[in-house]
Amino acid sequence: MTSPISSMEGITIDDTIANMARGWLVVYDDDTQVTESQMDWSEVDKKRIKILALKWYNKFWTIRGKTAYIQMKRGWVPMVVGIDLEPFCEERCIGYYEGKNKVLYRVNDRTGQMTLDVQ
Repeated sequence: MTSPISSMEGITIDDTIANMARGWLVVYDDDTQVTESQMDWSEVDKKRIKILALKWYNKFWTIRGKTAYIQMKRGWVPMVVGIDLEPFCEERCIGYYEGKNKVLYRVNDRTGQMTLDVQ
């Protein structure tokens, strides 16, 4: 493991983060970090999350100080008879629950455009 190259908003930008094009990452309360490529979201210890972030190339969106974090992807699968095609990711989302509301940061996976959605 190499030394971190910098730190941004509590996220240590090491080789793993720097080389990750798109995806979520978690910083735990002990400052350890995990990424989407290292762990399935279902295995993340959500009670220990200090920061939930979404990276899209050189852009970052971060959420901290919440108690109920969520992440998801929305997409579709092209249908061609006789050909298995990969799913297409339309948007990546991170968010949290605030009372009865769900607050989502929706990032278009093609353009990097973020929209805030409160449901």
